[in-house]
Amino acid sequence: MKQNILISSLGDDFQHLDTIIDSIKESLESHNKLILFCPSSIEYYDGQSEWELSFIEKLKSHSISFDEYVSLTSNESESLWQTKVQEASLIYLHGGNPIIQKQLYEDKGIYELLKHYEGLMLGASAGAMNMSHYITLTPTNEEYPDFVVEEALHRVDVSIYPHLSFPNVFYRFIMTGDGLVDVEDLLTISFQTPLYLLADGQFIIGNQEVVPDPIIQVKEGIITRNSIPVYTGFDIIDERYLHQQQGHYYELLDTFDTMKQALEEGLISSLFGVNVNEARVYRNHMKFFASYEDIIVIKQVASENEQLFLIQHPHLKLGALSYLKQDNGTILESFEFKTIFSRRVEEKVVLGKIIEIR
Repeated sequence: MKQNILISSLGDDFQHLDTIIDSIKESLESHNKLILFCPSSIEYYDGQSEWELSFIEKLKSHSISFDEYVSLTSNESESLWQTKVQEASLIYLHGGNPIIQKQLYEDKGIYELLKHYEGLMLGASAGAMNMSHYITLTPTNEEYPDFVVEEALHRVDVSIYPHLSFPNVFYRFIMTGDGLVDVEDLLTISFQTPLYLLADGQFIIGNQEVVPDPIIQVKEGIITRNSIPVYTGFDIIDERYLHQQQGHYYELLDTFDTMKQALEEGLISSLFGVNVNEARVYRNHMKFFASYEDIIVIKQVASENEQLFLIQHPHLKLGALSYLKQDNGTILESFEFKTIFSRRVEEKVVLGKIIEIR
C-alpha cells in the first residue's frame, strides 16, 4: 500500500524526525531490504553522503534498519535506477530544484515507476513538491523567475509550498532559502491550484493529514489557518512593514481564564486601546516611545480558540499579538515585537511600560 510523507525540512540534526517516526514505523518492518536515496540533479552536493548515513543512523536509533543502502548518481545506468526503485523498501527524494529533479527522473525512466511505487516514499522540499499534485513555484530569485504550475507525481491529492515558517500573523513578504516569497503571489497562483503552506518541521502524512498545527492553506485567493479565514489587509499596510527582516524579537506571555477576559484585560485593550468587536481594522493614537503616533491593529484571525492581531506602528519592525486557547482551557497571550530602536531601549521603554500595565 502506498504511503507518503511530504517534508518541508527535517531540520538540523533531524530534530523534527520524531514528529513522523511513528508513521514511518507503521509503513516499514523492523528490518527492511533497501533504503534508496534519489538525487535532485546530476550534481552530487557536498555532504550528501554524510547526511544520508546520518539519516540511516537516526532511523536505527528508532529500531528501523535496512540490509542495503543505495544513493543513486546521474552517471549510473537507467536500468540500475529502475531496478533499485522496484527493490526499495523506502525511497527518499532529496531537495533541490523540483523542475530539474522531475526532468532527471524522466530521463532515467523512473518517473512512472515512482508514481505507482507501492512502498513508503519520503520527499523533502523539492522532493515533496514532486510528490504533490502540482509543482508550484512563484518568482523568488534568478533560478525561479516565473510562476510555475506543472503536473507532478500526484502521489497525494494536494500541492505544497515548503519553507514558509510564518509567525502567528501574516506579513506580505517572507524570506526563505530560495528568496523572498510574496504572499500576494501565493494568493494569485492559488486560483490555479490550492496550496498547503508548510513550515519547516511540518509534514503531510498520507494524503492530507498535516502535522503539527497550524494547518495553513490558500485556495482561490483566500488563506485559512486551521480552517479559519485569515484577513491579510495588505492593501492598508505601509510599505515599510511589508518586508520583515528575521531577527530577535521579544515574546511576552500572560494567561487568562477566558477569551472574553483576555480581550478585555490583555494588552489589546490596556496597551493598544482597542475594544475588540466585529471590525477587522482598528485605528488609534498612542505613544510607544517619546511621541504619539498613529497605530493600526489588523485582526487577521478571529475564533473561539484564537485571536491574532497584526500591529502596525512607525516604531515597530514587527508586531504580532495573539490569544490562543490551550488544552487546559486557559488563554495564552503572546506579544512578539521588534522595534526600530536598540535592544536596550526596547527593554527600558516598551518592556517597562508593559510591566507597569501588568
